[in-house]
Amino acid sequence: MKFVNFDGIQKDITTSELRVGSAPLDLHNEWDFMGYSYDLPSNRVTLRWRDARKPEWSCYFEFSDVHSVRIEARESAYPWDHAQRLSTMIYQEPEGEIPFIKLWFEDQSTIEVAADTLSLHCCSQEERVAPLSGIH
Repeated sequence: MKFVNFDGIQKDITTSELRVGSAPLDLHNEWDFMGYSYDLPSNRVTLRWRDARKPEWSCYFEFSDVHSVRIEARESAYPWDHAQRLSTMIYQEPEGEIPFIKLWFEDQSTIEVAADTLSLHCCSQEERVAPLSGIH
């Protein structure tokens, strides 16, 4: 999987923090997960986050050339706001399989996407795209 516009994901190491240029992006503590979409004609999956401190800012993962998507439902015992919190994520390259990223949320739901490319885009309501040097 090729990563575009960010750093911080390493094979087989769980994380919830990324870097956009020199700016840290803590998806566990500072960003609320807003949802996902799967555009079949373009074969893209998008995961969207909003900054919990500055709601005018948003970021999204865009997976392109998607090979598979797996979504596991949330545990109903958890409050709905737990669905907005990423617990952790991991990048894996199983032998003989397509590389994938799996995300776990605090409500025990998961999203797993195998794709050729993952891009990260951040923007404010005033801007379409944030500079790579920072997001705030």
